Amino acid sequence: MSKAKFDAAKELIDEKRYGEARALLKTIDHPTAITWLDKLDVIAPAPQIPASKIRTKPTRLQTVLLVIGLLIIGLFVLALMQQRQMAHQGLQDLINR
Repeated sequence: MSKAKFDAAKELIDEKRYGEARALLKTIDHPTAITWLDKLDVIAPAPQIPASKIRTKPTRLQTVLLVIGLLIIGLFVLALMQQRQMAHQGLQDLINR
């Protein structure tokens, strides 16, 4: 199975489709795959994601939207509880007549 993957990876490298070859090699659990990945990093380094694009904390907008969403859900739950309480009270009034 890995021979077929190595053959496919070699073909991709020959076609200068380095990203696809890198992705395929990462699926192979074999020391040769690691060697090929190291060589690929020399020929065509993997594109690095700039640190400014990596977010570890939510943005202010995400936080505000989350709080608004939770408030809306809370109000919806309160409205449902109020409606049930009113319906229950109406039944109690009918029973007590």
